[in-house]
Amino acid sequence: MIRAIVGSLCFALAFPVAAVLETIAIPGEGGLAVRGWPTLTPPKGWRQYLPTSFANGVNALVPVGQTFAYASTVMHTKAVFKSRLPDVTSLGAMIVRDTNDFLRTCRTC
Repeated sequence: MIRAIVGSLCFALAFPVAAVLETIAIPGEGGLAVRGWPTLTPPKGWRQYLPTSFANGVNALVPVGQTFAYASTVMHTKAVFKSRLPDVTSLGAMIVRDTNDFLRTCRTC
């Protein structure tokens, strides 16, 4: 799983991608959750996977015809506020932190 996440990150970084942050409200058990949502146009052959996206507060992408839990490679984007992560001082540290957090908390993996 780690290899797939790191591989997908490398794959994602190999292509120019434009992302915009928008504010959305996601309905949940406790009402609406307002989040900064990274919009992302999926690369050719990929699609957004809404169940994982909404359950985990990320914009999850999977290859067309696959699900997040069973895809050999996945991509996700997440809005992160740098001021909340003062210990993260490099892209490498951010990748490690994000991967560990995602694997620990993912509800649909």
